[in-house]
Amino acid sequence: MAEAIVAIGLVSAIVQFVDFSTKVVNRLHEFQVEVADGPKVYQDVQNRLPLMLDLVNKIHVRVVAGQVDESSQATMLPVLESCISQVMLLHNLVVKALPQANDSSWTRGKKAFNSVMRESEIEKIDQVLRTKFELLVQAETLHRQDGWGPKSHQMVNVIMPAQQTNVTVLPPQSSLERSESVSTQPVFMLPFQRDPKFISRKNIMEEVVQKFQNQRQVALAGLGGVGDEHPEAHVFWTYAGTAAKFEQGYQEIARRLSLPGWDNQKVDTLQLVYEWLSDEYNGEWLLVVDNADDEAAFFAKKPGGPVQEQEISEPLARYLPNSAKGSVLVTTRDKRVGQRLAGREKAIEVLPMTALDSMSLLQSRIAEEDWDDADAIKLIEELSYLPLAITQAAAFISENGVTISEYLELLDTSDTDLKDLLSEHLEDPRRDLDTENSVMRTWKLSFDQLLKGKPRAADMLSLMAVLDHSGTPRMLLRKDGETEIGFLTALGALQAFSLITTGKGKDAACKMHRLVALSTQKWLELRGMLRHWQTAALKVISDNFPGRQSYENWALLEALTPHALLVFSFTFSTTMDLLQCAALLALAALYDLGKGKCDEAHDKCVRSLQIREDSLPADNPLTLESVQTLGETLLHLGKLDSARSMLERAIAGREKALGAEHSDTLESISDLTITLLELDDIASAVETAQRALRGREKVLGLDHPDTLVSLNILGMLRQRQDDLVVARDICERALLGREKILGREHPDTLMTLNDWAMLHYPQGDFDTAKDIFQTVLVGEERLFGRESYDMQVSLSNMGLVLSAQGNLDAAGAIHKRVIAIREKKLGPEHPATLFSIKNLVAVLQQKEIQRRQRRCLRGFVRAK
Repeated sequence: MAEAIVAIGLVSAIVQFVDFSTKVVNRLHEFQVEVADGPKVYQDVQNRLPLMLDLVNKIHVRVVAGQVDESSQATMLPVLESCISQVMLLHNLVVKALPQANDSSWTRGKKAFNSVMRESEIEKIDQVLRTKFELLVQAETLHRQDGWGPKSHQMVNVIMPAQQTNVTVLPPQSSLERSESVSTQPVFMLPFQRDPKFISRKNIMEEVVQKFQNQRQVALAGLGGVGDEHPEAHVFWTYAGTAAKFEQGYQEIARRLSLPGWDNQKVDTLQLVYEWLSDEYNGEWLLVVDNADDEAAFFAKKPGGPVQEQEISEPLARYLPNSAKGSVLVTTRDKRVGQRLAGREKAIEVLPMTALDSMSLLQSRIAEEDWDDADAIKLIEELSYLPLAITQAAAFISENGVTISEYLELLDTSDTDLKDLLSEHLEDPRRDLDTENSVMRTWKLSFDQLLKGKPRAADMLSLMAVLDHSGTPRMLLRKDGETEIGFLTALGALQAFSLITTGKGKDAACKMHRLVALSTQKWLELRGMLRHWQTAALKVISDNFPGRQSYENWALLEALTPHALLVFSFTFSTTMDLLQCAALLALAALYDLGKGKCDEAHDKCVRSLQIREDSLPADNPLTLESVQTLGETLLHLGKLDSARSMLERAIAGREKALGAEHSDTLESISDLTITLLELDDIASAVETAQRALRGREKVLGLDHPDTLVSLNILGMLRQRQDDLVVARDICERALLGREKILGREHPDTLMTLNDWAMLHYPQGDFDTAKDIFQTVLVGEERLFGRESYDMQVSLSNMGLVLSAQGNLDAAGAIHKRVIAIREKKLGPEHPATLFSIKNLVAVLQQKEIQRRQRRCLRGFVRAK
């Protein structure tokens, strides 16, 4: 009876699918006739549906004849039901895009535009139909009752009625076969070397392997310090404790893979790596997402005030790929986060070690002559079988030459208030307080020993504890005048106690376990030193954070940003500390602007300005610096009226406080010029541009980079005024100056080269303009990646040139690409996004005019 019900349901689904698919094929045929230059994806779907209809009709015949078993029918039914829903969606979209005989020219143009903008929706439907088609082929061939086994590489030949084309479809390969067909090996990327003394926890590994048979994302959840399994496979690794470190991990993945644009500050590294991992042609991989504890970072979009509502940061979960050839292993302390990241599958809970594994771990790290079974059993029980505590205890025992029995005595005589102190700091409803306290007591002994014998190492540890513990550059830990031997000795002491780990090389970062960092912070608080070290962290980050936001400093800025973000979370009370924090906020905001993170920059600018307005007079140069930076940020956000008001305030204040020809005053005038240009107030923009140029030539010299900035801006304005002869002379001077001072491949030089190309556009020299734009695009993609603001401008200009040449298909494709980037980066209502949409509409209208002209011409020829 159950089999009969399934058969009836399958036959009904086949009939519905055939009915709807036939309608869609007819509609798509009408669409191709009416819209000759429609998006390619419509043609792809039109070609695919007859293939599916032919296959489904064959399945229908076999079901009716009783040649399809119950298992295959049960497999096919939900697949066909999904196909029906997709075809219904497709039918609705095509009907909306299909021009009618009585449509006006405007209506036809609007439908053409909508068909292009809905292209991504059609592509998604096409992707689902392709997947379902493969599933149907697999179910029809691999589970028939004629003896074909699942390992047989049988082929299904289906005939497309219209073209009578034979199409061969292979079932998906097994994972073993896929791995053999991959030509390149995955990169092995972990922040540590394989541990020859590693104690394998086979039950966890077996459960991980088992889960990966049925799902692509698996989570390991447990208390930090209980130990993670070491997969015996090549993997990618990223630390996910904060959004900034997650992005930094993806940056390292991109570097190791040598992905195009990995080393440029304006590249969207998250999207770059996500797309690579999502591409099945890149082979098999395992991605370890370590310490994914922040639920908000992974699942909540970051809302802002009115200015930021159009620019919302994507949650990190958006960038975790789901590929048939990839696996994602997540480690987290929060089982709820792990379950969500594993597709609502229950996370594997990593419990403390067994007594036997704990004994093996301790014995592997203590000399044989110091070993005592009875004392070892007492110690691992006292340490609650936690690997971190056991490893630290063994390091203390070996470093200080004490026995296990002596170490147990030290644990018993520790400060009586230590349990309450450390349990309060690490209180968490998902944790066992007694377990945590044993870890903290282990750490306390090591830190006390450092205070006695290595005070420099204790200072270094204290500073690391208030910085981003997952990776601290050594430059932040060095003291002025310190010898290399003194520095390395202190660093070695921390490593000897297993308090930190560090890679090889002079510039290798130092890492600290989170529990060690939290323990150190609590201990500093007990000693009344926590605020002292937070202030020290503010000073060391401020001293090393570059003041000039040039692309030569991008690598350093990227490394320091996670630490700066942590410093911004501290509470400072003295005026000196607050002002230093405001200065660092302003610098970090400029770096955010360079990365295209305008909403984060705005937050920092507002906070910096608030601190300085509360602590300094309104006309203080530092206050005016924050006013200037906020104005520049508002300009990038497209809030032009607000930007103009803020920059005019900066100019007035700087003229009074610093003088009309001070370099800071001229900087504000230059930014105001760009704002006026964007507001289309060309006359006012020319006036401020000339003033900035005269001042910079006088104060800085003719060849100073800032002078060349003003010269370049003035050339743009002369072009807007159609004064092409003057514009050409100015642009040529700026280009030669930048090539001489900065080099041909510098971003500013490429910007001027872009302007030089645009000068050929109004003169009708489209071929020259196109050649120059191609040179600019190659350089900008290499420097910034495929989605930087500079790339958007150059692509948009290339689209205009292609349109003028009559290459409307290529022009439309470029404008669509720019729209997609700007909607993601700037928001759908940003002036730059709207400008790109206007360009695309113009191309579509021009194509519609050409189509109507061709139709009229054909009618005229037939009439003759």
